[in-house]
Amino acid sequence: MDPTSYTFSIDLYRVADSDSAGGYHQLNLPGEIQRQHVMYMENHSKELTLQCELLTVVHGKYDTKNSDSSPATFCVFQFCFSGSDIGGRRFRRAVMEVSFGHQATLGSSMDPEVVTIAPEGDFVLDNVVHRTETIMSAHVALKGSGPITILGALNIGIGWERKAPSRREGQVTLSGLRKTVRRDYGTRNTAKWVVKENNVREAGIPARISTAILLKPKDGENFQAIVTVDVEIDAAFHFSNKIRRLLGRIPVDPVFFSQSRVPMGPKIPGLDVDNLVEGIKIFSSLGNIGV
Repeated sequence: MDPTSYTFSIDLYRVADSDSAGGYHQLNLPGEIQRQHVMYMENHSKELTLQCELLTVVHGKYDTKNSDSSPATFCVFQFCFSGSDIGGRRFRRAVMEVSFGHQATLGSSMDPEVVTIAPEGDFVLDNVVHRTETIMSAHVALKGSGPITILGALNIGIGWERKAPSRREGQVTLSGLRKTVRRDYGTRNTAKWVVKENNVREAGIPARISTAILLKPKDGENFQAIVTVDVEIDAAFHFSNKIRRLLGRIPVDPVFFSQSRVPMGPKIPGLDVDNLVEGIKIFSSLGNIGV
């Protein structure tokens, strides 16, 4: 491991219950479905903040144009990393995973299938876009705005391009893949993304990363998503807790989904609920991400 950095999961602590902005969103309310605020964490000095939002959920059918009317769900998660300084305190790397299981458990034959995700594969971010995005994110934060429109969230994808087979130094990289966890058989049940900073400029990772997932749940079954994020920061800015997973001692509740629920969040232009198979292509075209 690079001696100038270390990997950790940010220590969670409860923000005052009177906080009208709801700074602590790791737990479900009784019976809560499709929790929008998945997690909000900051270190004790409040210099670095990690946030995950469930922006959009659409339940429908997979591909009726090709006679596949099986249930499908399309969802968009946004991960936010704020507080990075060029050459100083910053997020250097982040690993984001979203695992889907049956409502009661994860790792069984009843897990929803993760069919496609975006971004998927290896990408690099244009350096000019990264600098512009950092300035724009700071401007939005000063105005007190949040990721309230799907187009605003997707615009973070502009500037990502497929990574060439040869190694490319001096650029922010992003990799996405599907995998299977907690069992060694069956279809994929997890989406994973890894983002790394430009190792030359040392400006941290992008402040916002939007991702999309297309699922095939089991017929008529509710399901859950377990979200974990591990990050690497500059070692000069020490955190009090040792390395550990977010889902360890401090609780981060799963997000529960119900196929009977109406769509949640802003609509994605052109997305047909009877042909959600097109969702990844639409998402990627709006964000200029290759599929």
